[in-house]
Amino acid sequence: MSRKQADQGPFRSVDREVFVRSENGEWYFFLYGRKTVWSFALQHKILS
Repeated sequence: MSRKQADQGPFRSVDREVFVRSENGEWYFFLYGRKTVWSFALQHKILS
């Protein structure tokens, strides 16, 4: 796992978990290189 890649641009590195915030404010969740749409779960918690 390259920590340099995780530290570039809008990326926030949390151990091996990386959160990416897109321009429209949605969060994308990268875990071990697999991309997951995190914004759905986050919005669901906020709206609940």
